[in-house]
Amino acid sequence: MTARFVLPIDRMKALLLVTGIALALASTSTAPADNKGKSFGAACESDSDCASNVCSKGKRHKYCSVRCKVDSDCPKPPSVGICNDRGYCKR
Repeated sequence: MTARFVLPIDRMKALLLVTGIALALASTSTAPADNKGKSFGAACESDSDCASNVCSKGKRHKYCSVRCKVDSDCPKPPSVGICNDRGYCKR
């Protein structure tokens, strides 16, 4: 029978890695956590497809965006940090 020993430092590294990933994913969200729609930049057909409830029509296709009044309202990344003249963040 082989005994397996896990050093406390290995557990700590694993916990820190998982925590870091969770925080990174949480900080990129542009919508309330209770909405199950698509994230910023994803293809969409209507507002209800998007977590932000905003489906913006770009030059070639529609994508999920967020409403804005000024450039600083747009999360950079995932947007390019520009609020267009229609009040949506450009991707």
